[in-house]
Amino acid sequence: MKNNYIQQIAGMLAKARVPFTLFGLSVGVLSANAQSEEDEVFELSPFEIDASKDEGYRAESTLAGSRLNASLRDTPASIQVFTKEFLEDIGAVNLEDVLNYSANVENGAGDEEAFFGGNFAERGFVNFQARVRGLPSSRARDYFAWQLPMDTYITERLDESRGPNALLFGIAAAGGIQNQSTKKASTASAFNRLVFRTDSEGLIRGEIDLNRVLIEDKLAIRINALHADGDGWQSNTFNRKNAIHGGLTFRPDDKTLIRMGYESFGQDDSVGNSFVETDTIANWINNGSQTFDLFSDNRIEQASANGTVSAPNRDTVLRTYGVTTGGTAPQVALIEGGDPSFNGTAVSRYRSLLSQNYVDSNGDGRLNQTYNVARTGEIYPYGVRFNGPGNQRSLDASDFVATIQRELIEDLYVQVDYAKYSYFWDTNPTSGSLRGDANSYWAGPDRTPATAVQNPNAGDAFIFQGNLTRWQTDREQETQRLTGTYAFDFAEKGDGLLSKFGSHRMAAGFEHVNYKSDQPVIRLRWFDAQTGIGAYHPVGPNAQNQVQSMKYIDLDDPSTWTGVALDMVGVPVTDPLDPSREIVAEWVSAFDSPWHVNQSIDAKMVSTQSFFFDRRLVVTAGYREDEGTNKKFLYELDDLQREYIPIGGNAFNSADWDVENYTAGAVFHVNDNVSLFYNQATNSNIPDAESVTIGSLENPGQVSFPGGGEGEDFGVMARLFGDKIDVRLTRYQSREDNALIGAGAAGNIDNFHDHIIEWWHEIGFGLADDPPAPRVFDDRVNRYTLSKASEGYEVQLTGNFNKNWRGTFNYSYTGKDQTNVGIVENQWFVDTIEWATRTVETWDTSTITQEWIDAGIVPTNDITEFEVENGSILADRIETANNWRANNMVPGPPFGLRRNKFNFFTNYTFHEGSMKGFSFGGGYRYQGANMMHWETDTNGNLSRIKGESTGYADGMLRYRTTMKMAGKDIKVSYQLNIQNLFDTDDPTIARYLRNDQANPADRLYYVRSRNFRLSATFDF
Repeated sequence: MKNNYIQQIAGMLAKARVPFTLFGLSVGVLSANAQSEEDEVFELSPFEIDASKDEGYRAESTLAGSRLNASLRDTPASIQVFTKEFLEDIGAVNLEDVLNYSANVENGAGDEEAFFGGNFAERGFVNFQARVRGLPSSRARDYFAWQLPMDTYITERLDESRGPNALLFGIAAAGGIQNQSTKKASTASAFNRLVFRTDSEGLIRGEIDLNRVLIEDKLAIRINALHADGDGWQSNTFNRKNAIHGGLTFRPDDKTLIRMGYESFGQDDSVGNSFVETDTIANWINNGSQTFDLFSDNRIEQASANGTVSAPNRDTVLRTYGVTTGGTAPQVALIEGGDPSFNGTAVSRYRSLLSQNYVDSNGDGRLNQTYNVARTGEIYPYGVRFNGPGNQRSLDASDFVATIQRELIEDLYVQVDYAKYSYFWDTNPTSGSLRGDANSYWAGPDRTPATAVQNPNAGDAFIFQGNLTRWQTDREQETQRLTGTYAFDFAEKGDGLLSKFGSHRMAAGFEHVNYKSDQPVIRLRWFDAQTGIGAYHPVGPNAQNQVQSMKYIDLDDPSTWTGVALDMVGVPVTDPLDPSREIVAEWVSAFDSPWHVNQSIDAKMVSTQSFFFDRRLVVTAGYREDEGTNKKFLYELDDLQREYIPIGGNAFNSADWDVENYTAGAVFHVNDNVSLFYNQATNSNIPDAESVTIGSLENPGQVSFPGGGEGEDFGVMARLFGDKIDVRLTRYQSREDNALIGAGAAGNIDNFHDHIIEWWHEIGFGLADDPPAPRVFDDRVNRYTLSKASEGYEVQLTGNFNKNWRGTFNYSYTGKDQTNVGIVENQWFVDTIEWATRTVETWDTSTITQEWIDAGIVPTNDITEFEVENGSILADRIETANNWRANNMVPGPPFGLRRNKFNFFTNYTFHEGSMKGFSFGGGYRYQGANMMHWETDTNGNLSRIKGESTGYADGMLRYRTTMKMAGKDIKVSYQLNIQNLFDTDDPTIARYLRNDQANPADRLYYVRSRNFRLSATFDF
């Protein structure tokens, strides 16, 4: 339902009363010694950009092209600068707000990942993963690697460098990098700023920016602080952040500059879903919320005495009742809500029925699971989120940067940098689904009708959560850097031959980086409360000890549609399978995968910028080499086999690597207004220390190797109408080889391998011959490789059209193809499937033993009947694997690519007349249809299915005035930003089911509804 915007604005104003009152009480204290902010009085070194020189939406210079302070007009690389004024006009509070108006950026949080369908941010990553030119990008803070969210409360400006440029950063991905320049203390004058924000989602946000000059022109400090507390637009979502940043600038003399900055912040949040919930209950409700009985005398006809439904009858049961049976492993669940006698206890769902939606799509008696995804929000309101409130993240982080600059002799500068950031991110991404309880009975201790427990909640709805998982990311990065630069001009040598060789600037640097990361996968498992040993399997992390949860809800009250709060973790409960003991749910490290890694990098770099022919020709070149070592520490089970712990000492796998990168470009100024540019750069990415690929069939598990790529840009840039408008037209090509993809590939590569081959081997199944790879991977494979090639066009216009009018416009077209997709992995699938099929079809069934029968193997040579495990049929597993490969490991345009994008934002300010102080602005963000599944025509030809284009309008209204308070002039600004002005909230299709547009949508993107953001800024 659409909200009344007048009521929303009134509510925001009411919430804002407290911050405005606090401002009135504090202004007298903060105004001491306050003056208007002025430019620095000292000449900056070649390593620094003075953001105060930016005018309106236009910036004059950047460090992103060559590590030297260079005019954007002399820079051949494709760079877009978002100035402080632009950030304020759009009301930005984070990086995503800004990049909505970038030239060629998409949100890459899920489209190309095998984790598609989950929430990328919930696993301890930043909320917004930007794809630039269709390729992954990186982020930096003050030109140091940065992996955390970016907030505008300490942002002076944002430089976005598109395309390969590892020369500068080493860590930059092929798409480019976004660099946040933080606020620095100014020795020019004191100033104060207070900002208060609120929005229609309940945000309360306050920012303080104080600059104090302690010694005139020599020493200054700057303090920025933030408090933010707000709800998300979906239920059970929120964001609370407290941060403080302190900066110091010290100029002991006119040749030396010392800067320091330190930030500490904590953030607790629960991020919303990316996709519309899938309907897993409507069919059950429409059939009368049926309940079924597996354990009493009137049990389902096809069920045996112990409640088992045999394989030949499963399709009959499913087709008739629309449910599926549980597996053979224990399924012990925590209960919350529902009948008071069971609330706060544990029950056994062993052999129970789960309400799901299955259809016999082609009448062959085989069922396919289908999702009914609502496009209207009638079944599941878009603002309701199932997996709260336990699903939340907690982040604690700190960042320290120190810089010393010194001019040793004229035009020779040296800079020493030290940077260290560390953070701990505890995330609990509990996925939830809404289901109906079709079970008349829960399993008793011996899982027979005699001990079955009557289910008082039968026929009710519940939120189901299984495989409850946490990611605890503990990371630290320390960087030491030494850089020197020297400038010289041959024209100063006189009128001889040397004077024709132009002027030059050279920079050289050395850098050492040490990176540590520990990110174990923590899962909730059942343990014997007395002995501490796994409750249902001696190895605690084993899946048989998996904790599930059931939270019973009121279908008529969406506010109750949440998962369990997990308050029962660590509290002993009676074991439903053995009432003589108690069990307890505890978090343990569940994988022996080496998520504990160290990375050490030593880099050296040189770059030059040369000017010829009275500075008409500018040539930039550079070279960088990175040498590094990745260490992946090994894990082992502890003495009680409760969880995996690092072995310690020298127990690690080590890999050394060496990558080289170069850049070369030129700008030719045809005249004072028009210039031609060309740039070529390579991008051999530093290898990801936490990723594992098959590598080869002979060596299936290995650390990922460096990705290599290159790109080139050429085009025209112009300054028009008296330098009021900057225009850049770019034709680009970018390529990335050995790119990693597939965050969830482990579920389709090594699990497929283990379940089909290693499981058979464990139970003694006769292997016809050796499988095509070792039976167990040395490492948990979580990626595969491919090559990505991107090319297209970009049109970029930024203008201060006059003293009143600002504007920016961007258009991009991106063509992208992926090749060499999982060559080794695809062959591995082919070989494994062929081997598994041949093994079953040639098996001598007369060798079967009772042990194999007990393990679930039946004497058959038919892969459509042969059970792999837990009722899983080999033919179905092969079909699933082939479908996954057909959708993921194929060449051509990748998932999620939107070829066309354009956006604009403009603002008009009245400086005189009756409208003086008012500003009106707005913008529009458009992206073309996204690429989705492959579709096969009757001739077997493949073509991409396309989704839907998106377009959202934004609006802005501001009033600026001056007021007197405590005898001081205070500049006041009241601003309203409206995101998604027309409330275009219809979800857009992300993927179709089974590669067919005639089928329902498999995934729909949520669209954030209209949001009003009201800000008040006070400068004094």
